[in-house]
Amino acid sequence: MKYKATMLGLLLILLLNPALPIEAKIDKKQKCLETKEKIIKINRKMRQKYTVKQGEKYRRQLEKLYKLEFKYCF
Repeated sequence: MKYKATMLGLLLILLLNPALPIEAKIDKKQKCLETKEKIIKINRKMRQKYTVKQGEKYRRQLEKLYKLEFKYCF
């Protein structure tokens, strides 16, 4: 009986283990897409009129987003 429970546990571990990297890739891809959308949104805002203060804010946001884009997309 112990042998069957152990084998069942090992089988479950082996079946579920390959799913974890797949989910991580999907999550990374989703974060990549979200980051790119945010970059596009800020670039659209920067094509309109904005104050110096807003421009500084947009540039800081873009700098952070470009770092995230490099992390998730490349």
